[in-house]
Amino acid sequence: MNIINIFKDSLSFPVKQWKKWLIFGVLLTLISIFEVLESFGIIASLYLIPTVDLILSLVIVIVFGFITAGYKLNVIKDTINNLNEMPSFEFGKNFVSGFKVFILNIVYYIIPAIIIFVTAYFTNIFNYLYFIYSHYRNYGAITSATSILSTSADINILIFLIVSLISLVIFKILLLIATAVLAQTNNLSSALNIKNVVVKISKIGWKNYIIWLVIYLIAFIIIDLIIQLVYIIPIFWAIIIPLFISSYFAIFTSKAIGLLYSSANS
Repeated sequence: MNIINIFKDSLSFPVKQWKKWLIFGVLLTLISIFEVLESFGIIASLYLIPTVDLILSLVIVIVFGFITAGYKLNVIKDTINNLNEMPSFEFGKNFVSGFKVFILNIVYYIIPAIIIFVTAYFTNIFNYLYFIYSHYRNYGAITSATSILSTSADINILIFLIVSLISLVIFKILLLIATAVLAQTNNLSSALNIKNVVVKISKIGWKNYIIWLVIYLIAFIIIDLIIQLVYIIPIFWAIIIPLFISSYFAIFTSKAIGLLYSSANS
């Protein structure tokens, strides 16, 4: 299957499976609504002890977050196995799968985090940030603080930003395929094996993968623009975005990753 057909199939997939799409959207909406109520202090106003309130928030975010992450992994898995139906919801299994996805993300972001930290140390970024913070605290203007930094400071900041961006992009590229490896094998060790992931990308074809990434990025930008427009709608954006937009993009992405991964065997 060529890249264009991958995205054609992926774009129509949530709509064809609209009932399960909406169930998935409801799960995302529950998280969103709870976060909005929490931000306005409505939940706290129910006279919950602050510690209990915090624990309740964490439990809801973790449980539903893991379930939705696990369900997306199952969409990738079924796509790799040439199944054209969205999987049924199995909340227990989805939770366990979501936990594995969580571990996978942590491990893959540890390396760029270390790279960013080391780069920040050697480019003296921490001192620059402290200087800017001190200037803002004393004079209330960040822009004037950044304008009096030296040329060497500007260069160091630029180096830091470039290295940070490159490291994050590289490991995000690897993580997408590592997630597909996890979906296929249900084995964290295989997904954490970077050499194995690179071999999988080579089978897909780096050219095909880069084209896929470019089209995916365009789709992401379009979805983000739509979300920014929906934010204009007071309060209801907390329902509309997760129920229809975020849920659609999540399933579309999972389907597209699964089809891309499957193309290595075609």
